[in-house]
Parts: sequence; C-alpha cells; structure tokens
Amino acid sequence: MQINGTERLPIRCVINHRSDDPEETAELRTVGWQHRFHEPVFERDREFLDRMKRQKYGAESAKREDNQQDLTKYRAWRAKRDDQLQEEKNRTS
Repeated sequence: MQINGTERLPIRCVINHRSDDPEETAELRTVGWQHRFHEPVFERDREFLDRMKRQKYGAESAKREDNQQDLTKYRAWRAKRDDQLQEEKNRTS
C-alpha cells in the first residue's frame, strides 16, 4: 500500500470473492482469516511474508476446536520468527 504517494506500507490481506447473492457471499466468507496460513500470490514474497507480524490468537480463538491445526502452525511460525528477530538483534548489537 502506498500512502500520500510516497510512503510504502506492507500489508497482509486475503482477497475474498464477493457475489451479488448475499447467501453465496456468506458461504464464501473466510471466518478467522487472520489466523489462517495462506499461500502467497508470488513465491518471491514468501520469505518477506513469513517475517511479517501476524495477528495473535486470543484466548477464545485458541480454545476453538476448528482452530487447533492453525494454532499449531502459528506457534511454530512464532518460535521461528522470534529466533530470527533475536539473531538480527544479536548481530546489530
């Protein structure tokens, strides 16, 4: 995203199909999209996206049975990202 024609801001988003039929749109809506791990549109962006901050799991989301697989992925991602950030911090200090 570009702001004021000069500043660039990376964002993470999911593009959903929208229909003129409200029932079809409701079926296509991705609940909890911010917690799901989606493939990048461009492979070249994978590493950058993996390093971007993600939405934390709230207590209620973490309890939901249908989130357990994504929660496991999130925890693995978070541990890897924390290690990478610590390595960067150690190199610069």
